[in-house]
Order: sequence, then C-alpha cells, then structure tokens
Amino acid sequence: MLRLLFVYLFIYINLFAQIDTSDYYPLHVGDKWQYFEYFTHSCYTVEVTGDTIMPNGQKYYILPYFDVKKYQRVVENRYVRFYTALLPEKELIMYDLYSPKGTLFWAPLNPFPNGYSAIGIFDVGDDSYNLLGENLEWRDIRQATIYTNVTPPDTIWDHTVDAYWPRITQGIGVTAFSYGMEELIGAVINKVGYGTLSGVKESTKDIPKDFELYQNYPNPFNPSTFIRYSLKDADDIKINIYNVLGKEIKTLYKGFQTAGEHTITFIENDLPCGIYFVNLVVGENKKTIKALLLK
Repeated sequence: MLRLLFVYLFIYINLFAQIDTSDYYPLHVGDKWQYFEYFTHSCYTVEVTGDTIMPNGQKYYILPYFDVKKYQRVVENRYVRFYTALLPEKELIMYDLYSPKGTLFWAPLNPFPNGYSAIGIFDVGDDSYNLLGENLEWRDIRQATIYTNVTPPDTIWDHTVDAYWPRITQGIGVTAFSYGMEELIGAVINKVGYGTLSGVKESTKDIPKDFELYQNYPNPFNPSTFIRYSLKDADDIKINIYNVLGKEIKTLYKGFQTAGEHTITFIENDLPCGIYFVNLVVGENKKTIKALLLK
C-alpha cells in the first residue's frame, strides 16, 4: 500500500510540474515571465495584471509592460492579437503561432515607392533550449522589408542586432527578446512556477534562508550559461567548476560579495561535452548544481 502511494505521488508531482503545451501562448491573470538582460545583468518581469472588455466587445489580457500592445488575446489558439484604437477593426495580429517559416502578417507597414514593411515568421524550429529543457517548438518573429519593384518580390529580413524581436516557445510564450540578448529565466504559468523567478515561491523550491544557488540557464548550454545565486548576508564566497570525476576545472569567482542576488557567466569553448558541477561555497556551507554542456 505504501509503495502504491509513493508511485501515485511521484506520478502526480511529475504531471503537476509539466507545462500544458496545448496553449501555445498562455495568458492567465497572474502569469509572470522574468527575463535576464545580458547588457545590464539585471532582471525584469512581465505580468498579466488583469483582463478587460475593450470597446470592440472583445476580452483582452492586460500586460502593462508592452505599452501600446498591452491588451492581448489569443484567437483560435493560433493568433495573438492586440487592441489598437487606430484601426476600424480595433486590433492587429501580433503573432502567428502556427504558420510556416516566411509567413508575413501585420502588413503593410511604412509603405514606400518600391515596397513596404511587415512583421513575419523569420524561422521555425524545435529544441530543448528553454526553461524546462524539453524539446518544444519555437518561432522567431522579425520585421521584413518587401521590395515590390522586382519579380518575384524580394524579402529582406531585419538583422539589426538591437531590434526588439521575440522568440515564442510553445507552452511558455516569449522566451527571448533582442536575438537572445534578453532571455527568460523563470515563469509562473497558470499558478505553477518554472525556472527561477525572484520574489515568487516556485512550486518545488523553498525560499532560501541563508543563500541559494539556482539552476543555470540555459541548461543544456553551448558555450555559455548564466549562474544565479542569492546571499542573505555579505560574505566571502567561492564558485568552482568540477567534472564528473571530482576534478576542479576552474574557479569562476573567489572573494567578498554583498548580500542580494548575483549572476555570473560560465563560458567554455575548450571542455568536452558532458556533465559539470557548479559548486558555491559560502563560509562553511556549500551548494551544488549540475550543468550539461552540449556541442
């Protein structure tokens, strides 16, 4: 009986921890996504703060961070639309979640004598480069310029490094902005926590009492990954990398650090692929996580 109970609990916990990927772009009041900015080494959070009926009679979810696109809804589990008072139909397609690579929408924009601009699907793929480490489908959204003075029309995709285009991952939503310069590190979707989200108690973790070493992201990684940790008090710390044989590979940081949350980058181009251990030592205590390097 006890064994059956254990099996039941194990299955329940694992089912509870899975994202429902039937919703490609989840929107629930209270959903949160936290992103890490490479340039500023800081985090910001996007949150669905509520829902409302707009003048066109449709219900939209409110995401204040997106400014003019802050009123969003999903239609037919395929199109993400946002409200705009500038058009007679009062909304535009923000994302197309199921069309193939090269599909254009939200067009024409900025027409000029020889063409126009549009938003479209630059690329489509699937990989495990996400919060869960599971193989999930994704779509990269970018702007394109279409030149109509040639036959067939020539489409040039925007490759500006600082453009603010997103990657949409099935079941999670926006997982990166700015060509990966801002990446998702934690989320709360339909009241369940995934990854690491500052200020939010996750579904499987306790709030750290003294210090915490969070799972690196991305994981698996190649060639770099971010390691986040938090300190309750200022202290001398050390962060070392070990291989599966227990041999120390390198020291990422050694010295005094202030209280609060910190992030350090582990970049490795020379090591063979495999499992490595990240060890954080604070005073007499230590915590360790496993990081998987794939090439």
